[in-house]
Amino acid sequence: MATPHNKKEKHDESYLCIKPTIWGLVYFLQKNSSPGKFKENTKMKKILIVDDSPDWINTHTFALKYHLGNQIEIDSVTSAKGGYQLIVSNLCVPYDIIITDLSMENDFTPLYAGEWLIKQIQFFKEYDLSRIFITSSIDEISKIAGVYGVNFIPKDDCENIMEYAIFTEIN
Repeated sequence: MATPHNKKEKHDESYLCIKPTIWGLVYFLQKNSSPGKFKENTKMKKILIVDDSPDWINTHTFALKYHLGNQIEIDSVTSAKGGYQLIVSNLCVPYDIIITDLSMENDFTPLYAGEWLIKQIQFFKEYDLSRIFITSSIDEISKIAGVYGVNFIPKDDCENIMEYAIFTEIN
């Protein structure tokens, strides 16, 4: 009668030695970095740009691609209502970064359209970890950003591509 083979033998552990190649380095980083950290740093970032000016959408897109390379997926719309539709339709995989202009359509008086959009976004728990940035040339931009606890970049500063370097720090 055959018995199960439970013989304790010395195992060949040569498979544990990884040759010093780029793939070995990748394997090492995956195994030895903080849980999830390696994946977070290589994860494709989802970005939404909401601005009524196609020129500003192009400016933001160019600057983001300059700093973040191919690790981004950008959606853009030209109204707060369009932004809201994309926010809702992406609840399963929410945007990592949302950039919105303040002054767009006038349907939300006394709020700016961008303020209305921020309030809608903050209603969804799926967007708790998303970073929101206001871009505008209005004087009250820092005050409005403070009210909603979001970041801001004055549009005058957006003309300097180096202002977008802040986005490289977002995980």
